[in-house]
Order: sequence, then structure tokens, then C-alpha cells
Amino acid sequence: ENLDKKSLKKADRQELVYPPYSNLINIIFSATNETQLKSFISSFQKELSEKLNTFEKKVQILGPNPAPFEKIQNYFRWHTLIKCDYSVLDKVKVVLKDLKKPPAYIRLIYDFEPRSIL
Repeated sequence: ENLDKKSLKKADRQELVYPPYSNLINIIFSATNETQLKSFISSFQKELSEKLNTFEKKVQILGPNPAPFEKIQNYFRWHTLIKCDYSVLDKVKVVLKDLKKPPAYIRLIYDFEPRSIL
């Protein structure tokens, strides 16, 4: 029975294209002003989608969504999760590096292979 649970879990991860069958990148946005944060995320997400669209089915963008802990120490937090095939990971990193930089009042963190998305 225990073996069946492990096999099922592995099959689920493969079907959903979760690690180890893909690479995850968690993009975390935070700012003290939620309106400014949402405005930046909107433009960032549009640019991100346009540039990653060229990879077709090898990249999937999930979000943006409020982070599981939406506010910490007066900072509103949102995140976007990218699932990508290992074959395009280096190209995705180049795209992320070349994206529009956030204004000084917005924190932007790229978490590659996150252990948790909290």
C-alpha cells in the first residue's frame, strides 16, 4: 500500500509537470503600497508573458496571485510561479534578467527551485 501511494504521487507530479519533471521559479513581488504593486505586476506580467510565449508548451506561467501570506510587516506580497522544461531553463533565466527592473519601492525576488512557495 505504501508503495502504491509513492507511485501515485510520482505519477501525479509527472502529469502536473512538477519537479523533478520540470523546474520551478517563484517570482515574489512586495511593496508597502498595494495599488503601485498591482500596477507594476500588471505591466511586468504582460512583458513576461510576451517573452515566454515563444517557448510554447515548454513554459507555463501560473499567476500572479496573492502570496499565501499576503502581508508581512506592512509589505503586500504577490507571486507568480513559472514551470519550465529543463531544456529551456537557461533561456528563461536570460529573459528574466532582461525584463524591466522594478522601481525602488518594489521588491522583486526570483526564487529558483523553491523548497516552499510560502
